[in-house]
Amino acid sequence: MKLNTPTRIVEESRVGKGKIILDSIDLPENLKKICKSFSVVVLAPGCAPGFHSHVEESDIYHILRGSGIYNDNGNIFPIKSGDTLICSSGEGHDIENTSDDELVFIALELYNPRS
Repeated sequence: MKLNTPTRIVEESRVGKGKIILDSIDLPENLKKICKSFSVVVLAPGCAPGFHSHVEESDIYHILRGSGIYNDNGNIFPIKSGDTLICSSGEGHDIENTSDDELVFIALELYNPRS
């Protein structure tokens, strides 16, 4: 199954800094039950969405290109192409492009499993 062309969304960060470019991929209905969003995200140099917490979902980021820093509940460390990051429900995070090139990553936002 081939999915439709992603929808490009450009938004100003609400709590961070800079513009965030999201190529949001429209998922089939059966996957929308478990996946809130699936996007390719581009952060320009100096851009960061801002620290935020997740309550009913978890994020998985996979870095495709670039480098920066990641804030995992106050634990800040460098990230680069090939790294995979997880922010589980009940935790908080931020990602910032500290390089001179774009930081590009896949963002998968999953709903918490229901018991």
